[in-house]
Amino acid sequence: MNKNERGSGRLIFWRQALRALRQVGAIAETSEIVARAVAAPLAGHAGPRRVLEVGAGTGAITRAILPHLSKADRLDLYEINVPFVAVLRGAFARIEGPTIQVFEDDIEQLPAGASYDAIVSSLPLLNMEPDKVDRVFARLVESVVPGGTLSYYDYWAKEARVWVHGADERRRVRAVLDVTRGYLERYEYQRRVIFRNVPPACVHYLRRHRESEEL
Repeated sequence: MNKNERGSGRLIFWRQALRALRQVGAIAETSEIVARAVAAPLAGHAGPRRVLEVGAGTGAITRAILPHLSKADRLDLYEINVPFVAVLRGAFARIEGPTIQVFEDDIEQLPAGASYDAIVSSLPLLNMEPDKVDRVFARLVESVVPGGTLSYYDYWAKEARVWVHGADERRRVRAVLDVTRGYLERYEYQRRVIFRNVPPACVHYLRRHRESEEL
């Protein structure tokens, strides 16, 4: 992806955020420092590997993933926003490196039996309904191989969002936090708060237990 393509991608991201902020989840692309942190579990592992990125947007985290992959690896990108999908296909279809396939689909439509050595996500979980969040986590859980990792980020002090909305929204946010907390308590092995991001971001690292068929 050259500078012109990256600039165009940022503009498209901003426009889509204005039109559908709840779906997009942010007004700007993931920063480079957060993208590198989310992709960090991919470093230092021999291939061939299968990697899944969920909510790939316009490729901010994809660009951080690629240096960790070789030609023997495969990278699947899932994104539901049509303009973002067009950006991804235009930016990454011609690069040398891993085999990349872009899917214009909801992650819940991931084929049964699909498995990945690592999954990276930037889905705006706090904007979703609690049952949707639970289904998404469950789908990702069953798609990580034993010993594989799932990394994603959200924003530090996200609990404060509970106090700036009406009663219905507060209940929804609390329920989403309960769902994510349950998965984190069981599977998170590390987290990193990045204060140099605006707002500060929290990167979560989860691992599927080798002795179990559950993440």
